[in-house]
Amino acid sequence: MGNMCDSGQSHNVEAQALCFLRFFVYREYREIRYLGNPQFGRYDKFSACYSDLFELSRAAFASLWHSVASEKDIPSILKPFELRTGLTLEDVEEAFRHGEWSPFGSAMVNYGGPKHADIVSSTIRLRNAMATASWTDVVPQELAALKKIQHNRPRPARLDYSSLLEDLKSLKLQAPPGTCCLLDSR
Repeated sequence: MGNMCDSGQSHNVEAQALCFLRFFVYREYREIRYLGNPQFGRYDKFSACYSDLFELSRAAFASLWHSVASEKDIPSILKPFELRTGLTLEDVEEAFRHGEWSPFGSAMVNYGGPKHADIVSSTIRLRNAMATASWTDVVPQELAALKKIQHNRPRPARLDYSSLLEDLKSLKLQAPPGTCCLLDSR
């Protein structure tokens, strides 16, 4: 689908941080929808959310991303995801870190788990650094970490951007111009 960034945007730390924050919030909330699925993950502390999470599709999360794609206010980026799932970003991290993500005793974790907890932790650190305007030290460190961080599949998590594009296409939605520089940051 091509590059979604304005040519100079990837060099602007604040714009890149917003891009990464929006994407990883979307990506990890999308992943948490497997919590409560008997084949993939459970964490009984959040069992009240199981039925709501089970009903959510990838497209539902793509629609949420689209609604915040141009948003610059951090709480406004998080709010739709929190409202839709009933979980804060800290709850998502906790469920990935302490939940059971291979319920049938398999050594392989297909969804969720500690690698996703690490992604959420880095996303939380990015969010906090952005909120305190730590543009020259912490924000660049977290961006560098998120560019390389991996989840349960052998590729950097940021490359999951193509599935967002597919979901937007299925919804007949387009990403607003210049809303994400992930494709520029290889």
